[in-house]
Amino acid sequence: MDLKQTLAFCAGVCEDCAAVGYSRIQYGTLRKWHPTGTDYADICALTASLLMSPEALDSEHLLNCERACRLCAEVCAGYDQEHCRICAKICLKCAVHCRISYQKLSN
Repeated sequence: MDLKQTLAFCAGVCEDCAAVGYSRIQYGTLRKWHPTGTDYADICALTASLLMSPEALDSEHLLNCERACRLCAEVCAGYDQEHCRICAKICLKCAVHCRISYQKLSN
């Protein structure tokens, strides 16, 4: 997958994870949850949209996206839910992809 596809996939996984967490709170099957997945998904989606216009994408966007993906992975890794484990794994992969792209852009 290229970076744009990775970002779009990560955004979708974060949205799904947040939706499942929210529904579990609503039905009382999850007591503690941080509804930040949609925030992280928004950052991935924004970065993916900036890739459509390469002159609009700078290294700071990639670094911010990498940070957001790592934070999301850290938050999700703290939960014992399958959807959270999947989200954490995908977010870490996306963070690595952002870092590699940042390094290419910086050189």
